[in-house]
Amino acid sequence: MKSWWFLWMAALLATPAMGQNGWNDDAQKCNDLSGDPAIEACTRAIASGQLSQPNLAVTYMNRGVEWRHKGDDERAMADYNQAIVLDPNNALAYNDRGNVWADRADFTRAIADYDKAVQLDPSYLKAYNNRGVARFVEGDWAAAGTDFAHSHALGPKDDYAVLWQAMAGMRQKNSGWAQQLDEEAKELSPEWPMPLVRLYQGQITADQLLAQAGDTSAQPERLCDVGFYLGEWKLVHGQSQEAAAYLKQALSACPHTYSEYEIAAAELKLLGGK
Repeated sequence: MKSWWFLWMAALLATPAMGQNGWNDDAQKCNDLSGDPAIEACTRAIASGQLSQPNLAVTYMNRGVEWRHKGDDERAMADYNQAIVLDPNNALAYNDRGNVWADRADFTRAIADYDKAVQLDPSYLKAYNNRGVARFVEGDWAAAGTDFAHSHALGPKDDYAVLWQAMAGMRQKNSGWAQQLDEEAKELSPEWPMPLVRLYQGQITADQLLAQAGDTSAQPERLCDVGFYLGEWKLVHGQSQEAAAYLKQALSACPHTYSEYEIAAAELKLLGGK
């Protein structure tokens, strides 16, 4: 659904060609498959003793991704820790471990890992996005907006990065977010999620957004979008009860690894479960 929240889902490292020294079939399956078959292949590859140290780090990371998708943060954390021991200069490993800290609502540690990720790779778009989300949860709107701006600069066609910039901006006085949104919207595709951008621009109403969203029951990712972004819009406009209803929709529709899920859960906690 989203190129970066992705958000909160990690991209896998590029892997070596088959037959290259320090790699094997199970490591390749670990990289290519998903779910339990991937975990089983990762475990065999790790136990084989055939992987080079960098490839062993990759394999731990790949297995960590699968554990996190299954909701097993303990095992995911253990695998990311091991990957960092094996390859302490791997920005992706820090980003992925930061995601697990964020899953646990430990945003101080999450931000520390994202800091390390962007230090190691200043062009790492996802780490900027993830750090921006963590800062957003903590109410550090200005710093969150700066991270989203970095993300947008690295991926200027990302409609969602523009929306997150707007969400951070509208919570600050004199941020100029509306003018910035108007300028950035000129470069975006007219396709979904552009109706969400138009809502934030004030060009369409919430009812018109719902009409343009269509039958979201057949499109769970769009249902997630509508619940979250409309919920945030209503929250900023002081419509807390309606906001809570839409944020609950997001909580039901969005995968647990998405930033939208995380923020919706945090907002509902602040609203007292209204």
